[in-house]
Amino acid sequence: MNILFVHERPSYFGGAEQNIADSVKALRRDGIKCHLAFSPKFPSNLEFFQLFDSQHACHEMDECESNISTSTLSVIASRVSADCLYLHKMKTLPESIACIDCHKVQMVHDHDLCCPRRHKYFAVSEHVCERAAGLRCYLDAAFVTADSKKLLGISYSSISDKLQEMRRRRSLDAFVVASDFMRDELIQYGFEEARILVLPLGVRRQALPTAIPSSSIPTVLFIGQLVRGKGADLLLRALAQITCPFSAVIVGKGNAEDSLRTLCAKLDLVGQVEFRGWLNHEQLSSVYVGARVVAFPARWPEPFGLVGIEAMRHGRPVVAFDVGGISDWLQHGRTGFLLPEQDVTAFADALQRLLADHTLAQTMGDAGLSASSELFSFDGYIAKLKAILLPRNAPRNRTLHSYEEPGAECPLATIRTFLPGK
Repeated sequence: MNILFVHERPSYFGGAEQNIADSVKALRRDGIKCHLAFSPKFPSNLEFFQLFDSQHACHEMDECESNISTSTLSVIASRVSADCLYLHKMKTLPESIACIDCHKVQMVHDHDLCCPRRHKYFAVSEHVCERAAGLRCYLDAAFVTADSKKLLGISYSSISDKLQEMRRRRSLDAFVVASDFMRDELIQYGFEEARILVLPLGVRRQALPTAIPSSSIPTVLFIGQLVRGKGADLLLRALAQITCPFSAVIVGKGNAEDSLRTLCAKLDLVGQVEFRGWLNHEQLSSVYVGARVVAFPARWPEPFGLVGIEAMRHGRPVVAFDVGGISDWLQHGRTGFLLPEQDVTAFADALQRLLADHTLAQTMGDAGLSASSELFSFDGYIAKLKAILLPRNAPRNRTLHSYEEPGAECPLATIRTFLPGK
């Protein structure tokens, strides 16, 4: 079988690229050939390239101009004998996709498809937007987006074009999302519920002990891009309210790093907060183990929040705001604390409880480790992904939660209804 991954960036960048990389490694291990169609507009990375059986530049993605020899998506699909197009992030659906006769699946990683501003929260209040895109978006200036390449640092985003692009994508065979929140978002925008498949992400990690002692050092860990939507500034304001001894580690890079360092100094936290920069997955494991609690202070509605699952996999409790798909995996009072959106004081109180109570942190960490192994195994995730991508086994089920034991094959006998026309 041949799967053609369609994704604009041919390199590691964020969660979408890591999900693609992990999926490709597992699918190829199972004998499935994986190919990549990408936009030559973005710089490539050899390590990412080498994951695939073949790589093909597609000039239809973003209609970019490049000196690299490119092809249309239909030509690429024919060249690799694609049985399935697995679409990921791209601004517009390539025109030639209508000519491709194979199974077409869209993975919806974030809000780019539905939200003109992409991050799904209001500009002024910064609270999560629960409305569908339309004329009211102009009142929130959602048609204006930051663009460092433009003279004024902003660019115009057509809301009508956004709505038209969503209408075009509704004809695809299936849509994969990681949380109930993302499923509901697509339904709100007119996508057919029967075609939306909820597949929670699995954690791909090296073998870890069945029990991991809680860190003896009261340390708070934040991992994520240093951008406003991830809420590291909200975390710093919460840390400033904590009265017990603690240290904090911030892992990640982003355009908000300078302002975060300035805020850190303003709040008199310089001696307690360490900025570690970007770390690879091997380095992250030791950072998780060295923390007592993992903070997830997202401002934007996280489509899922894989960092939280990774924290649980390392036996660490999570403190998070109740936005987006986080409530799909974080059990309040059992595996951590789920708090009202942007309630910094409540966030600080929850962190302090875990920092000051080693036993509570251990109990919640153990519960998280158990939940991550039972509900979010990577083998279970890949088994269900294969069931979706294989044309003859494209399930119509609304939800495919990973409740099987780790390593169990997806019970295809229970998936009997197929997508229309398949």
